[in-house]
Amino acid sequence: MDFRDLPSLAAALLALDARGVGGICLRGPSGPARDGWLEFLRSLLPPETPMRKLPMGVTADRLLGGPDLAATLAQGRRVVRGGVVHETHGGILLVPSLERVTLEVASALLGALDHGQVHLEREGCSAILPAAVALVGMDESRDDEEGPPRALLERIGIQMDLPARWTAPESDDWISAVSRARTLLLAPSGQSSPDAEGVRTALARSSLELGISSLRPLLHTFRATQLVGALMAEAAGDRNAGDPLPLPPEALSLAGALILLPRAIRIPADNADLPEELEGPPPPEPEGGPPEPEEELDASPKDVEPAAESQKPPPEADPPRGQDEPDPSCREEVVEIRPDQVVPVARALLPADWQPWGARGRTLRGQGGGRAGDETEDPFRGRRKGVRPGDPKRRRIDLGATLRAAAPWQGIRGREPGGPVRIEAGDIRIQIRVRPLGTRTIFVVDASGSQALRRLGEVKGAVELLLAESYRSREEVALVVFRDRSARTLVPPTRSLTRAKRLLRGMAGGGGTPMALGLEEALGLARSGQRDGKACRILLLSDGRPNVDRAGRGGRRAAMADALAIAGEVGRMGVPLVVLDTSPRGTDYLEELAGAGRGRAYHLPRADARRIRDRVNGEAWA
Repeated sequence: MDFRDLPSLAAALLALDARGVGGICLRGPSGPARDGWLEFLRSLLPPETPMRKLPMGVTADRLLGGPDLAATLAQGRRVVRGGVVHETHGGILLVPSLERVTLEVASALLGALDHGQVHLEREGCSAILPAAVALVGMDESRDDEEGPPRALLERIGIQMDLPARWTAPESDDWISAVSRARTLLLAPSGQSSPDAEGVRTALARSSLELGISSLRPLLHTFRATQLVGALMAEAAGDRNAGDPLPLPPEALSLAGALILLPRAIRIPADNADLPEELEGPPPPEPEGGPPEPEEELDASPKDVEPAAESQKPPPEADPPRGQDEPDPSCREEVVEIRPDQVVPVARALLPADWQPWGARGRTLRGQGGGRAGDETEDPFRGRRKGVRPGDPKRRRIDLGATLRAAAPWQGIRGREPGGPVRIEAGDIRIQIRVRPLGTRTIFVVDASGSQALRRLGEVKGAVELLLAESYRSREEVALVVFRDRSARTLVPPTRSLTRAKRLLRGMAGGGGTPMALGLEEALGLARSGQRDGKACRILLLSDGRPNVDRAGRGGRRAAMADALAIAGEVGRMGVPLVVLDTSPRGTDYLEELAGAGRGRAYHLPRADARRIRDRVNGEAWA
């Protein structure tokens, strides 16, 4: 048995106490390595352990449970049936493609992971069902893709990368060790250790070094340390039935490599005194210093003793020792758990090119402040989210929910056995459908004056960067250009990068500054976007010198007043407005314009495409 084979060790820990270590998130593509690991895990689990696979696109009633229509109609009363989570009580719930789990499904799983129960409150049902499950999730996303929900990863203990060429070891030794360790863990004497306080201190210090703020990983790591210690003791065969659970430093480092390091925000520098072997700190040197060279030891005692006595300092008086106290030289060496070595020793167990997940640029759902992932209700289109009583003429009727609502009342309504179900108006349930709420960013660019070509080039790069990310965030981008005495939509709202590049060719600049016309054109695009259920926002780039009013006439005072009036309409509509001041020293008028539109102004005299893109993504849009 090789305890440094982390995938095999993780499977053994799950077989011993899957909920205690928090389950596992196994990252890597599907293939023979993953199939072999799952078969290895099944061989270590007790035969009676339930292991269910979570279907893709599972609904809330199938996941958590709900009224059983057939049983309710047969018995004349509401009968509750548990879902997939309840059916997996006491076992493992296998979740393929963990990165595709919706936030609705993730939130439904949190109660089972935290409390081991499902609180069912839906469609007139109220029940508490046991659901003590542990997740085994498979994350197939790449580093540059959106990962699993953040709240779900917070509750999963072990997070590791499965090497593509990993092969399962011989399972006989592992099965025997896991079986014996399980028996000892169930014994009352196997639940405590005198080193527990030192282990908790080492874990707390290591967690602070790694930048981990949550307490859940500490609890999972402490339990994993106990399990690894039990496995090591059983593999060595040096533990008696009445001894407490051992907590050796090697077990602490192995548990830290499985649970703590993958959550690290920072990796501290390795300590200079890290031992070469991963078996705890080196033994201390004897008080007399290191042994003398072998040449002197080979000499005769008569030649050595006089010289040694002449150079030996006078001995210090030893403190009195009782008759029953053993000689210190005869004591067994006790390996102290050193908190400063937990992280470097655990890091040495991982591959040389390993990096924590937090340093790979991964995006976790539920972490950002944007609107990507938000949803809006739609009467007929989109994903079915739930049901509620309502008028079937305005929304789609949900036949199953309607029958479940009417079933408990059939006895009172005089339904004959085998006869039709009697439905009243209060039983009718309609579908609640939602669709993704996309965003529309409207760039309004000042293409007048000597800086027009530079501003247009910056915005062109920012538009292309935003459109490159539009598939994930459902971002629409539009571009309004104002110059001379007119404003026009150069790029209509689109998510196509190819179309935007084609339309952005050959942009002209120069002439007057009709800022009011540009804002008015953008306001029209925002109104149409809101009618389509999109969250719209306007971003204005200008040096703040309007000199053409809404009627196309020259005059700086009238042009400034018209632009302020349009900005006020933007603010009253609730459309977020951001003004980027590209003038060399900043303009007070653009601050006033942003205030009229209930927005913000930023002075970016040397804004490039990436700075503009970051400013757009960094705003908490309403």
